[in-house]
Amino acid sequence: MKFPILVSDLDGTLVDHQGNIHPADVALLAAQKLPARLILATGRSLGSVRATFSRHNLFLKNPLPFAMVLHNGAVGLLPEEKLVHYAHFDAALQKHLVEVLRHFDRITTLFFHQDDCYFMYLTPFGVQAAELYGYHPMPLTAQASQLPFSKIMCISDSPPLLDEVSQQVRHLPAGNSYSMPTIFELAPPGVNKASGLKALLKALGCEGLPLFIAGDGGNDLEMLQMAEVSFSPQTSPLEIRQMVDRVIDTSQCGLLKPMLAAAGITDRVVS
Repeated sequence: MKFPILVSDLDGTLVDHQGNIHPADVALLAAQKLPARLILATGRSLGSVRATFSRHNLFLKNPLPFAMVLHNGAVGLLPEEKLVHYAHFDAALQKHLVEVLRHFDRITTLFFHQDDCYFMYLTPFGVQAAELYGYHPMPLTAQASQLPFSKIMCISDSPPLLDEVSQQVRHLPAGNSYSMPTIFELAPPGVNKASGLKALLKALGCEGLPLFIAGDGGNDLEMLQMAEVSFSPQTSPLEIRQMVDRVIDTSQCGLLKPMLAAAGITDRVVS
């Protein structure tokens, strides 16, 4: 039997802004018998995602059982954490971006290579954000800067500073988006959550199946447009809530049950 596919962003969507997963969602995930295939699509790295589930006593000793789009589309994992694709900046573009970002010493910039993370400048706000997302960045040395990065994250509590970065890189071929007002992210050309999801669906043999997709940020926009039905939590920015089909009060019964209800499959279980 072909089951619909639930696709969910992590932060602000499946996980609330305090870092908590609703008990109803925890129960469904713990049972590992969702009546649909689940794919997570997030800007985070694998270690960060695992840490979030570990805090809820989920999947403590086993690989994560669902497919994932990580680093905003640059990394694709099949169930059991099997890597199927890794996109990265080409060397010339990456070198130029690093040089541009060196001028912004009041912004914490994180550079991601697979499951490792490197920093350029640490501000108090940047340190707090890195800790919140479970990142343990290392200094960006000359040697580390030669690694092929899959994502660059700029963190600041001053949106005008991030807007200045945005203006500095707008003519470059890198993808860019705000995952929230305090986080501006850069991606390799053509890479976003939608491109990563398409690649993962092909690897899973699930192309053409109905997609029920939830997200809450600017980095979810292209992906949300792929949905048969799109969702956003009530806590999402107004512009996101206005573009989706359904807004969910996740404080009531979590995220997954309303998505399953919309798919009309709450009475069926995948073994």
